[in-house]
Amino acid sequence: MKIEWTNTFTYYFDLDQAQEDFNTIMEYNPDKDPEQAIFDAVNENFNIDGEEYINTEEAISIAAQALRERIGGIQLEMKLE
Repeated sequence: MKIEWTNTFTYYFDLDQAQEDFNTIMEYNPDKDPEQAIFDAVNENFNIDGEEYINTEEAISIAAQALRERIGGIQLEMKLE
């Protein structure tokens, strides 16, 4: 017997606080990889009960993309040839 179901989760992410945290991270460590700083800021602000039992990877990616768009004026990568 196979039983399958899907659970939907909702989380209200504080994008303003994540942006402040990102700015603080980059202020104290300007040489830090901006992409890592984005995920550090997102992870700092993404707290959900039972997270160890829930795959939050997709939600964290969505939050990281929203933060990237919010801080839009920062170039995250430069290719030199």
